[in-house]
Amino acid sequence: PPRYMKSTLVSIQFPAWLWTLDPTRRGIFASYGASLAVQHSTHRRDIIESEWYRSQWPFVSMKPDQNSKTEYENTQMGRYVSTSVDGAATGKGGNLIVLDDLINPKEEDSAAARKAAHDFVDGTLQTRLDDKERGAIVCVEQRLCPRDVTAHLLKKQGSRYVLVKLPGIVENQTEYVFPRSGRVYIREAGETLWPAR
Repeated sequence: PPRYMKSTLVSIQFPAWLWTLDPTRRGIFASYGASLAVQHSTHRRDIIESEWYRSQWPFVSMKPDQNSKTEYENTQMGRYVSTSVDGAATGKGGNLIVLDDLINPKEEDSAAARKAAHDFVDGTLQTRLDDKERGAIVCVEQRLCPRDVTAHLLKKQGSRYVLVKLPGIVENQTEYVFPRSGRVYIREAGETLWPAR
């Protein structure tokens, strides 16, 4: 559902956390429009440059000559680049690609917007993974159309994508198994994802 912090978690906080584990990581972050991509990028950079973050992980420090709103590097050669469907990623690469709402929800019924997003994924972004076996592509979006980017990725032949579906209200009891820990979380029928919302 909209306004449930999907972008905050996946495009802003998650990559800031990744650099605490491996500051050499490189990633590309894409959204439907340049202004949204820049907004996510600057929020992510604000966390990384915060006094709190720097006091916890002093080994992650930004290179002053490579620190713009859409692209920045740290002193250990980690780099994050932000772009949009109508932007560019040629010459860039990484071991993480995040697709965050590649279709503007206001254009969910637009065949042209869907085609542009699908072409951007197929023709540009999927070729940007440095390591096709160990790299990751994460797609986060509200599912408004059966032909969205998530559906496009899942129907690809040989797709290795894993669908994580978190509805606002669960219709039936649903079990979630965390892949690394094996921990099981059960949501009961009628349970809301975020009761305060």
